[in-house]
Amino acid sequence: MRILVLSLLRLGDILLAAPALAGLRAKNPKAEIHIVVNQSFIAVASLLPMVDKVIGFDRELLQQGLVEADRALFEPFDRLQSFVQELNSANYDQVINLTQNRFSGYLSALIHAEDKVGMSLNNRGQASFGSTWFRYLNNIVGAGARTIFHYSDIFQFGVGISVDKMAVIKLSETAAGRAEYEAWRRGHPYTNEAKIVLQCQTSDDKKNWPIESWVKALEVLALTYPKAELVALGAPFEKAKIDKFVEAAAAKKVRILPAFLSLEGALTLINESDLLVTGDTSIKHLAALSSTRIIEIALGSSDLRKTGALKPDSIILSSAESCAPCSHEAKCYRDRHYCAESLAPELVGLVIGRYLQKDWQGLRLLADEYSDTSRIQRSRRMVNGFWYAEDLRQDQLNQQISDNLDRAAWKFLLEKEHTRRLATYGSESMNLKNWLDNYHLVEDGSRHLKIYLEQIENATLSNEERLSRLIDDVTRQMRTVGTLSELDFIDRSMLKEMGEIEKVLGLGHYLTEKTQIERDTGLFRARQLQTSLNEAALHQQIKLKLVRSLKNMILEYQ
Repeated sequence: MRILVLSLLRLGDILLAAPALAGLRAKNPKAEIHIVVNQSFIAVASLLPMVDKVIGFDRELLQQGLVEADRALFEPFDRLQSFVQELNSANYDQVINLTQNRFSGYLSALIHAEDKVGMSLNNRGQASFGSTWFRYLNNIVGAGARTIFHYSDIFQFGVGISVDKMAVIKLSETAAGRAEYEAWRRGHPYTNEAKIVLQCQTSDDKKNWPIESWVKALEVLALTYPKAELVALGAPFEKAKIDKFVEAAAAKKVRILPAFLSLEGALTLINESDLLVTGDTSIKHLAALSSTRIIEIALGSSDLRKTGALKPDSIILSSAESCAPCSHEAKCYRDRHYCAESLAPELVGLVIGRYLQKDWQGLRLLADEYSDTSRIQRSRRMVNGFWYAEDLRQDQLNQQISDNLDRAAWKFLLEKEHTRRLATYGSESMNLKNWLDNYHLVEDGSRHLKIYLEQIENATLSNEERLSRLIDDVTRQMRTVGTLSELDFIDRSMLKEMGEIEKVLGLGHYLTEKTQIERDTGLFRARQLQTSLNEAALHQQIKLKLVRSLKNMILEYQ
């Protein structure tokens, strides 16, 4: 069996897919697995031992051919055709598209394979997904839903990796990476205190924290760890920015060693360190597959729900600004970088110190103290397989229970567990109970927990009833109209109710966007709307059964 995986975005996205690739290998031990990546990231091949072949796609050269006047008109199309022919000559049995964009969708459609997973677009631009999880990625995550699954989890569930086969993998160092690290290490004396790697730059200015703030945070850290070894990690092309950071720190008597290493050398350095402090970078995703701990500074368009530090017990610092996270494509519309300004350097310095000491209670106190400007979250993994970020503020438990019930219900729905004769609501509820045990709420018989669950139950029941009424209204109106060319049966009050339900359930524009599809007939849009309404209602029904099962289970244990 031959499997082709498409991962045509950034380096970080390739590393996010590593657990899915490892699961794919475990699931298909005798298969030949190939992956297509952008040519600029071909060096990642040395870090993906679970893949038999890494294929580079020179998208930049293709794009240049489309815009440069001195190129032959059909040169880019000839290049693409040649590339596709080369792929088809390998006779793949399965294509898995981990890239959620139109180009990869069309490329997937051009590759001859009996089985296709992930978005594939036909010549009319209509999508098929081959997996409920990739349809969820397109429809729910793409609509801007509030409570969603991490991309890495979607990839793993999407390629059919069961919960018992999911694991946090650790990448193996290479001989070349070890040699590069040892060459850099010569001349730099070791310290007996904490070894901390810093990555102060990201690929997007919106995600960057000011150098001055980094230096102030390190001054605060020095009060606790005066002899800590600080290393500024960067690629060779980042030398000017790293040197500026090192000089600014030296002016405040904070010593930082610069390290300009390849991806392989960076992995060895990270493994040799106690902690990585970084923005939203590919190195963060590399560290999630290493032995070190992570503090992520998530600013601007950094969306921790989708790409937050994957390793359990990592810390993610973010801004409490209402505009965060913003869109990747759009420039910051505000007159200043408020999300970066609101993250106080003294908070970051204190968080680093307490995290190194594994002082979780101290981190919770900081989360409450700085709650007006910042958020401190802890990476966690549920027993039922999915990642989430635990808000360390003391008053967030109710929301986190509801959010994890939401995720559990979506997982139940997407895995089609509810269609089985003996659906495992009890097992899923037991996983949720085990999670609550971490807060010692079940064993203490807290009446607050009962109140929380009753509130969630009542709200879920109300939402399910509103959706059922809306479904009835839509069905009734469809029967009375003579044409569906303009979806004229959707009146203003129905559209308003859809918007309010979307807001309450945190579904983004999952429902209302179905009334705005332009390239298809009214009948197609009507069916899309009915499907979305039915799915949202079914999700609430599953959530209601889960919360009631959880309530009964907690009463039995008390």
